[in-house]
Amino acid sequence: MGLDYPVSFDTPLIDTLSVVYYLRLFLDQLLLIIELFLVGVGMFLIYALLLSDVESKVYECGMLRALGMEQYTLVELLAIQSLLFSIPAIALGLLVSWLAFIPVQRELVSFTNAPIPLGLTAEAAGLATAIGFIMPLIALIGPIQSALSKTLRDALDLYHSSVNDTRVTFTKLANLGLSPVQTNASLLMVIFGFIIYYLIPYSFIFQQFALFFDIFVLILLGMLFGLSLLAMTIHGYVQKFSVNVIMWGKDRRVLKTLVTKNLWGHSRRNTKTAVLFTTCIAFM
Repeated sequence: MGLDYPVSFDTPLIDTLSVVYYLRLFLDQLLLIIELFLVGVGMFLIYALLLSDVESKVYECGMLRALGMEQYTLVELLAIQSLLFSIPAIALGLLVSWLAFIPVQRELVSFTNAPIPLGLTAEAAGLATAIGFIMPLIALIGPIQSALSKTLRDALDLYHSSVNDTRVTFTKLANLGLSPVQTNASLLMVIFGFIIYYLIPYSFIFQQFALFFDIFVLILLGMLFGLSLLAMTIHGYVQKFSVNVIMWGKDRRVLKTLVTKNLWGHSRRNTKTAVLFTTCIAFM
């Protein structure tokens, strides 16, 4: 027909869906924020539970190691315990999500008059299962290091406290190499520079709006987590202030000393809980 053929095209459906595309981008970013937050909180929660369990069973693990148990067996026990957290959670989560989707599917079918399959897709179930198995394995790294770093003498000492540990390490400057602070700072600068000067212009020029918004979502979550960690710098002062406000009466001197010592003894565990709580409040 040729390019000069007298005909015009009208695509009202595409014009309508182009507006809905931005709504889909917004919903995708919202779901991405929720997914990343829940994965991070879940990993931190499993890490805190396993670390607390390891710290409470230091003597038991020391006795088993003294009786001949290999270190890899201890790692296997911690891995099995972490899977006992994840496997029931995966099964229960998939069941609840499938049941919750049934009324949503019926409403969508009645509204759009289009057939929508009932149940979760294979991609969604596979992604949820993979995340459920990967999360405890990553969270297991810290408790394994804590369990294997204990010597038999320290593990079998019932009166030993990790809070009172003092470690001195002598390292030659020639063997030290790059400073960890400088290395981490340089890596962060390289990553941020690559994202800002390459990925953002690329996504904007080629109209890859999904990538553009994903980058800003990650930056937002990083800012929230960084502010939560900065808030931990005043965590000890807030604890002392709370103790001074709450403690009243004639027994204040004795009780205040007792509570202050308990706060100092549980400072590491309280810090983990405070980070988790502060991050949840910042996310809300």
